[in-house]
Amino acid sequence: MAIRTITANKPSGFSLSPGWKEATISKAKYGDYNGNKYIDIYFDKHPEWFNIRVYEAKNTKTQQEFRICNWFRFSHTGIQEVLDNGEGSPIITYDDDASLLAGMSINIFYYESKYISSNGEEKTAIRGWRDPAPIVSEGEHLTYTEQDVNSWKANAENSYRKWLETKQQSSNGTMTSEAAPF
Repeated sequence: MAIRTITANKPSGFSLSPGWKEATISKAKYGDYNGNKYIDIYFDKHPEWFNIRVYEAKNTKTQQEFRICNWFRFSHTGIQEVLDNGEGSPIITYDDDASLLAGMSINIFYYESKYISSNGEEKTAIRGWRDPAPIVSEGEHLTYTEQDVNSWKANAENSYRKWLETKQQSSNGTMTSEAAPF
């Protein structure tokens, strides 16, 4: 027998359960993978290894980027100006400096993802979905009601379901995902 010393970890406050939760962004940084622009977003009270990687996506009609933009829009980050386009859709001018996201709150959707590890063992990981939802808030330029938040959550859940169906159809047997908890 020997006397040993360990450092006991304190609870991080990070809940490993699927569903929607409000989180505060701790930092964000842009990157590029094979010519595809993305942003990695990290959160307070989450392990340092937990992030959500969001790849740029453009509207096929307007060619405007929307997926990364929604993280700025829904967290009221970098908004410079909002104009009415005359059809009820806002035209938003914003500063997309990733460092501006730090300290901003947003709703994120956690989901379970099962995978086969390199040693052949089935494991489960909690991940964050790429599409956020705003929190109920009134900003200088944009306001989000409970109805708005619920609508954006439903949009994100539908996006997740479609992605999940695509993944399950193209699965080669090494990755499966659990059904969404809603």
